[in-house]
Amino acid sequence: MSDLGLEKQAARAASLEGGAQSWQKFGRDLMCLLTALKEQYAIVCQAVGRPYFVQFVDQGQEGLRAEAVSNNFLVGETRLDNRQTIAMLRLGWQTPTGNLESSTPHRDPEGSPNFFMQLPPPIDYPKLARLAIRTLGDVYKIASAADMRFELAPRQQPGNEESAERGNGHAMNSVSTAETAEALKRSMLAILREISGIPKLDLDADGDLVLEYRGLKVYFLISPQVRWMRITAVLADGVPISLKLLKTLNRWNAQADAVPMYHQGSCVLAGLDLPARPFTRGAFVEATRIFCNAAHRFAVELKEDFATLETRKRRFGAYSLH
Repeated sequence: MSDLGLEKQAARAASLEGGAQSWQKFGRDLMCLLTALKEQYAIVCQAVGRPYFVQFVDQGQEGLRAEAVSNNFLVGETRLDNRQTIAMLRLGWQTPTGNLESSTPHRDPEGSPNFFMQLPPPIDYPKLARLAIRTLGDVYKIASAADMRFELAPRQQPGNEESAERGNGHAMNSVSTAETAEALKRSMLAILREISGIPKLDLDADGDLVLEYRGLKVYFLISPQVRWMRITAVLADGVPISLKLLKTLNRWNAQADAVPMYHQGSCVLAGLDLPARPFTRGAFVEATRIFCNAAHRFAVELKEDFATLETRKRRFGAYSLH
């Protein structure tokens, strides 16, 4: 063999514009998506590598349902404290009406296990975008909109449990850190040298582990706590957000065992997260093979469907997994 703003900062943000500016762009993108949102879909604003999200469901003549993840879906250090809960109420969110068992679409159709609000038409989209930004930035402490991504999900009943569960999917359990990130990186490097047939493959000048695969730069990143590793690559750069793009991503991600593809900042990326422990050669080799093949196939599909995209032209850098 032979995730972003790239130039070593792309891993934190696909377009690194600074905190305030990136949130402004996020707000504009969200308003654009919400105004085009169809009744059968939900827009999910998901934090990358963290369990926080805000989601919006168009309900036709009834208006729009907004939800934000609550402690019903958060564990450990990710749970909201009392001050954060009070901040949510001050922003206008209604408290969850029950837990996962009691607040279901059938038992509690008007409520939710998440923070929620029902917005009658006409919808004030700028105000809604500001609400999302304050919730994500001020309450959930997302440092930059570069750490967010948009997802398009099929509409569920009130409570949108399927999307909500996705917010909990990034929750991380405590693991041992006896093996340092550097030692793990060296183990990965030795394996990549073997399977790539490049005995001189080494870390780049910035200490990153990078593998060239059919024109893609594939990065192997390790979280500071050595809890997770991420295989990631930038598939396309300079990509404006649109419902067409989100539908394409949604269709791809709906496939069984699909490598997650997502839009972040101005890029389309592929990213596969794996537990750092236990680290086994077989699992790492198989994950690398699956990722590289899937990333290449989707990059080709993007180029065919979005002919104006510039693909694979920028670098990817160190990514801080939470």
